[in-house]
Amino acid sequence: MIHQLRGKRWSLQFILTVTMTTLVTAGVVVITVLSLQREQSSFRTELEAQADVLLETLENVTASPLYQLDVDFLETTMEAIGDSDADVAARLYSDNGRLLADTELMDELVFTLEPDPLGLELIAQEDTIFTWHDDKLVAGKPVILGNQLVGAISIELSTASLDAKTTAANQQGLLVAIIAASVGILLSWLISHIIAVPLQEMTQAAKRISEGEYGTKIQSETTKELAILATAFNTMADQLQETFKNLEIARDEAVEALKFRNQILANISHDARTPLSVISLYSEMLQNNIFGDLTEGQQEALKTLDLNAKRLQFFINNLLDEAALNAG
Repeated sequence: MIHQLRGKRWSLQFILTVTMTTLVTAGVVVITVLSLQREQSSFRTELEAQADVLLETLENVTASPLYQLDVDFLETTMEAIGDSDADVAARLYSDNGRLLADTELMDELVFTLEPDPLGLELIAQEDTIFTWHDDKLVAGKPVILGNQLVGAISIELSTASLDAKTTAANQQGLLVAIIAASVGILLSWLISHIIAVPLQEMTQAAKRISEGEYGTKIQSETTKELAILATAFNTMADQLQETFKNLEIARDEAVEALKFRNQILANISHDARTPLSVISLYSEMLQNNIFGDLTEGQQEALKTLDLNAKRLQFFINNLLDEAALNAG
């Protein structure tokens, strides 16, 4: 299959369209993915900022009551957080990591004897920590009063709003990606059409010129470069037409000259053959002593005359044969 694809000759417009479409689509996908990741990161940062503000507020509110173990105030604070419309859960820990209060247990403060793992982790920290789960964000920090550790606090924020924002961003990003890819594909086709169609016209024009249609011209005003190429092509076509016209004229002149030469040769050969025949006839009669006996010197002279007459006859015959051959 791959061999067949390699062996097939695709049109330039098809290659340009596929290449540019692939590049545009890949670019849109990459940009969309990066944008969605940036949006998601921005949403997470926003939720972490909200959690940090809430922790700072709770730290300021609960620092003194934790130090003084003001049970009533801590209970009232936790009940207020639990009764609020905000989807927030909070926990208070002692300075040794034991769970003191939980908004999910609204009846009374909870005092545990064993340290809570998260409480131990928080009192060992110096700053806020964030832990992401599938459906919530857990944030916590130690509570410091002056320079003394008096406990820790943690909150849980639902990620439902974050998920809603992420889903909306994903849908919007997908829509933008589809629109951008569609526009990119259309532009790719238009650009490839602008480039490929004039080249296809030039290819057809070159084919017609190779078949002898030297008057073929092309028009291309799509781009400056293609217009220059079309002008150069037309100039070449004009030069080829002029060259072949000159060759045809030269050929016709050569044919006429050859005909004239053959005619001259035929005339000369014909005019020379008649007197040469008479010379040969008289030479033969003299050799046969029709006009009387010849001396030895006369016979030698007659032999020389006869020999040269035959040579001339042979030359004339060759000229006539050549003239007949050139005449076709």
